[in-house]
Amino acid sequence: MGSRIPRVLAMCAMVAAVPAFAKRAAPAPVEPIRMDEVEYSIPPGTMGVVVATDLWSGKVLWRKQVYAVQSDPKVEADVQQVFIKNILFSRGILWVTSERGDVYPLDLGTLPVRPEEGSLAVTRG
Repeated sequence: MGSRIPRVLAMCAMVAAVPAFAKRAAPAPVEPIRMDEVEYSIPPGTMGVVVATDLWSGKVLWRKQVYAVQSDPKVEADVQQVFIKNILFSRGILWVTSERGDVYPLDLGTLPVRPEEGSLAVTRG
C-alpha cells in the first residue's frame, strides 16, 4: 500500500502538468495604417479598439472604442470574443471590420462611429 501512494502522486503531478489549451486561437495581428504622420492601429488582445499615434512623437492622440461585445454570462467568454480583423482607409473614413464581418466606418474628422445595419456588436460613441 505504501508504494502505491507515490505512484498516485506522480500520476496526479503529470496530469496537473499538462497545459490547458484555450478553445480559441489568438486573433491575427492587424496591419497598422499610416496616413498624414499618424498611425492607426489595433492594440493586441483588445476588442473593438482603434488607437491613433503621432508617428514623430510616439504620443497616443486618441483611443476609440468602435464597438463593444455584449457578453452572456451563461456562455464561455472565449466563444463570444469578436476582434477586429481589418482596417482600411478611404476618403477620410477608417473602415473597421470585425471577425464577424460587421463594418464600422469611423469618420476621422469627427470620430463618430456609424454601425452598419445588422451589426451584432454594440457601438459606443
